[in-house]
Amino acid sequence: MVGYLKDFTGSNSAGMYFLEAVLVVGAIAVLTVPAKTVNR
Repeated sequence: MVGYLKDFTGSNSAGMYFLEAVLVVGAIAVLTVPAKTVNR
């Protein structure tokens, strides 16, 4: 995905912003899962 965005935009910044967004969404998803669901 990063390579596609680099080819499309000509800059690495778009790929890095995409990765940042994915990491933030993942962190929010991890923090919103209740502990009871994880610790069965």
